Amino acid sequence: MVVPYTLPDYSGSGINAFQFARFLRMEGERTTLLTFNRNLKLKAKEIVDGVLIKRIAYFNRNMLTKILSMFIIFPAYLVNILRHDIILIYGAHVIGYQLLIVLARFFRKEVLLQSLLLGADDVETILEPESRILRYINHSVLKRISLYFAINPEFARIYHKNMPENCKVLVSPQGFDPAYFHPARQDEYAEIRKRWHIKNSCLVILSVGFVITRKGYNEIFEALADLDLDFKYYIVGEYEFGPDHFLSNEAHRAQKIKKNGEQLLGDRLFFEGPKKQILEYYQMSDIVLFNAKQEGTPNTLLESMASGKPVLARRISGLGDYIIFHEKNGLLFSGSHQIGSLIRKLNNDPGLRMELASRAADFIIKEADFGIVWQRLLAGLYGEQEK
Repeated sequence: MVVPYTLPDYSGSGINAFQFARFLRMEGERTTLLTFNRNLKLKAKEIVDGVLIKRIAYFNRNMLTKILSMFIIFPAYLVNILRHDIILIYGAHVIGYQLLIVLARFFRKEVLLQSLLLGADDVETILEPESRILRYINHSVLKRISLYFAINPEFARIYHKNMPENCKVLVSPQGFDPAYFHPARQDEYAEIRKRWHIKNSCLVILSVGFVITRKGYNEIFEALADLDLDFKYYIVGEYEFGPDHFLSNEAHRAQKIKKNGEQLLGDRLFFEGPKKQILEYYQMSDIVLFNAKQEGTPNTLLESMASGKPVLARRISGLGDYIIFHEKNGLLFSGSHQIGSLIRKLNNDPGLRMELASRAADFIIKEADFGIVWQRLLAGLYGEQEK
């Protein structure tokens, strides 16, 4: 598996790749998580929870050092390709992903490409550079992949539109590990809230994700500020981005978002920062709220449903009526002005919350368990004999 970032960074794709690698290791598969060691600030190799993480040296201080780094990246790719049978590439932001695909196919290895974010690395975006030569190169490279892993139907639609001559596509959520995400019993729920000094009558709302513009937090703050309910709103995710962070360009905006939230919600708002262990946050919450206007399929959506929580999510391309079905296993809204009324609806009807949560857990376990996703990938690559 090749990802732009993984632990200790909290990139969504990197965390999901790590969790998938951990699952595969437990299944007896030899798995390597390959990423990059920017300016040698991390260990070149380490084992975390049994997962082998290798980091290729990469110097991104200026264009010259980036170019020279390719003389390190090329042999590292080659060595790891020769040692593995399947190469799963997490997004077109992997450095030199075109080279990785061409090398892997030259040595007859199976290559899967998984786009991560609509409007960022879907196939149409990959093929839209102004340079005709670069478009031709990217198109030629994409034709070589063994399987395109579309984590929602919109990615698949875009792929078929732009690559009609090469239609080997798997549509499936990226998956989650049921050993780590599962519903809490009622006594566990009560015990967690007792430890956190949360009253039984208090509604706990949770959002998980970087505090960045596209997540729509400012609109959430405005909607919650008008709620005449006893509630607490927890945000789990990074909100401080240093100069070397891959989201450093969001640093100033993140602080403005944080300040705006604190002004509007005061002591009802809790910025928890990044957390490696997040299950307890899901289990103590009553509603998990998503307001992003641009996504792929959020990991936290799968995790919150697996944890048996009702989800309130913005209806965006590729998300509505695929993972979340309105009033069946969650609630969808078209604009942030609807957030308040839907929260009141869930608050006033605990039975509805329980029903949506139960359906969400049942649905996602059947659709997105890593074991199921792995079998789909094998079937997509090799056919029925691998099931």
